[in-house]
Amino acid sequence: VYGGSLTSGRDFKATDSNLKVENNIEVARTATNTDSVIDCSCLIEDDGDPLTPQCGDHPGCSVQTVAAGEMPEINFDGGGNSYKNQAIALEQYYDNQNDFLDLVPAGSTQTFNGVVYIDGSLDLDGNRTIIMNGVLAAYGSISIGKNSGGSSANGTITVNNPGGGQPSGVITQHDFIVKNTGEFQETYSLE
Repeated sequence: VYGGSLTSGRDFKATDSNLKVENNIEVARTATNTDSVIDCSCLIEDDGDPLTPQCGDHPGCSVQTVAAGEMPEINFDGGGNSYKNQAIALEQYYDNQNDFLDLVPAGSTQTFNGVVYIDGSLDLDGNRTIIMNGVLAAYGSISIGKNSGGSSANGTITVNNPGGGQPSGVITQHDFIVKNTGEFQETYSLE
């Protein structure tokens, strides 16, 4: 996650996986790390320009429990400008993960822009890669990869910030899990 934190209103679980994050991992309940590597280094290369220093005094990251009521409020699936309504307007609302995964066949990469909303869980494996230029939201849990070997267990989500003040990230009403052979990364603004 470039310039930001991983934030979970519930639990955060990483199992035998690789995560890249510049700042903290913030959770409301528990954080579990089982044989995962959490890389807390600067995610951009310094171009040498002294007017735009890149990560000069990078402090690293830590896992922190955030007190109740301190998590940011998100209009997930309510009325108005909720993430669900934004996805419906963009025709990127899916009743279940099968409808969504039909767009990302096993062994392929698919790019989505804006907001995608899945009304249920998402289990991403089958050597699938999702590039999300915006927000990927699921009512259920999101799991990346499987706890078994082989390339069919691989799953990757890359989130790009589209810039212009638009939101980006992965949000879920339940758990966000990066399993064995799963990979998650977030990049800086596309501007």
